[in-house]
Amino acid sequence: MSNNGAELVVTASYTPTDAIRDFVDAVASLRTVASAHCCWFQEPGEMHWQFLRPKDRVTVEVIRFAGVLTPRRHGPDGISVFKAETKWVEFARQVLRSVLKARDSLSSDGYTREWRHAYPRKACERLDTAIREAQDDERGR
Repeated sequence: MSNNGAELVVTASYTPTDAIRDFVDAVASLRTVASAHCCWFQEPGEMHWQFLRPKDRVTVEVIRFAGVLTPRRHGPDGISVFKAETKWVEFARQVLRSVLKARDSLSSDGYTREWRHAYPRKACERLDTAIREAQDDERGR
């Protein structure tokens, strides 16, 4: 995602949590809720994804917590490293395309080997359904 030409590349670490599935689930949940959140552990540290959805738009903010040694246990020292706003359905489509591209380039088995978690098929299905519902709503207006 970029903001006025600024781009942030964030990587997820291998952890007991399934960072990609959590991310896709958070974005899909924005179809029906006004905010969502997920964390990506980065050795050391964490990146927190904050999603706020007023109406058909979404604000995405990434907050970095340095020096976190235990996931989701950090102090108040987070620094916002990225913030942008776009249409939720466009962002959701981008997320879905990216995860599908990872699956297609690695295969489901390759994805599991690479990410140490099964491909998040159900989360992608939920996101796809949420996108279709949003598009149907837009056409019905």
